Amino acid sequence: MSTILERGVPWNGPFYRRNGFRDLRRDEWSPGMEAIRAAEARHGLRVDARVFMRHEPPRSDRPGM
Repeated sequence: MSTILERGVPWNGPFYRRNGFRDLRRDEWSPGMEAIRAAEARHGLRVDARVFMRHEPPRSDRPGM
C-alpha cells in the first residue's frame, strides 16, 4: 500500500512511520508514481514538498498466507 503526503504537515510523516510506512527513494517509484508526480507538477503543486510512502505487510511463514 502506498500514499503521498505533504512534507510540511508536522504529523503526517511521523504518524505514517509509526504505522509501518517508510519513505520511498526516487529509484523505488513505480511508473504510476512517476505519472502522478508529473501530473501534480503540471497542476502547480510543489512536488518537492511531497513524499511517497509505502507500507508492506509482514510476510507470513505459513504457506498460503
